[in-house]
Amino acid sequence: MGSHQEATALIWDAQFPLIRLEGKGCSSFLHGQTSARVQGCAEGNLIQACWLNATGRVKALLEMRLDSAGADVLVLNGTIDQ
Repeated sequence: MGSHQEATALIWDAQFPLIRLEGKGCSSFLHGQTSARVQGCAEGNLIQACWLNATGRVKALLEMRLDSAGADVLVLNGTIDQ
C-alpha cells in the first residue's frame, strides 16, 4: 500500500458532539463528574474518561483536553442531552 493509501485509510468519518467548558473551575468540575483524575493533568493532554451518574453508572464515554481557558469535552459514545 502506498503512503497516500495508508493516510486515506486512517481518516475518521464520524462526527461527535463537542462541549466547551469555560473558566478556572473546569478541571475541578470534570474531576467530580467523570471517572478520570483530571486535577493535575497537564494542559493539552488527552484524558479519556467516563461520565457517571449519581449512582456510578456510565452515561457517556469522553475524551477531554484542558487548556488555559477551560476544557473541550468530546462525547465518543452516549448522549449529552440528559
